[in-house]
Amino acid sequence: MNETIVLAPLWVPLVSVFIPLLVAAATKTDSNNIRRAVLAIVAAGVLAVVEQVIGDGATVSALIASFMTASVAQLVAYKSLWAPLFDVNAKVLPTKGII
Repeated sequence: MNETIVLAPLWVPLVSVFIPLLVAAATKTDSNNIRRAVLAIVAAGVLAVVEQVIGDGATVSALIASFMTASVAQLVAYKSLWAPLFDVNAKVLPTKGII
């Protein structure tokens, strides 16, 4: 068994840190958490697909690795930085969101 471990490039988790800001800007303050979670998952998926398109040699395992990296990075950033320190959902365009 000669399997290689696929890792996402470093820019994927760095960009993922800002997904909670995008989600907060796109949702209104009274939007429920399920909508926010779905939007964050979609954003992580889009980021993973973009990484595969601009990367060299798209594979399913690399796509999954990029998606998981983006998902975990954005969740950690939200739970440890954006929500407790900045209350991002209440302060980033609270009434201007589209969802």
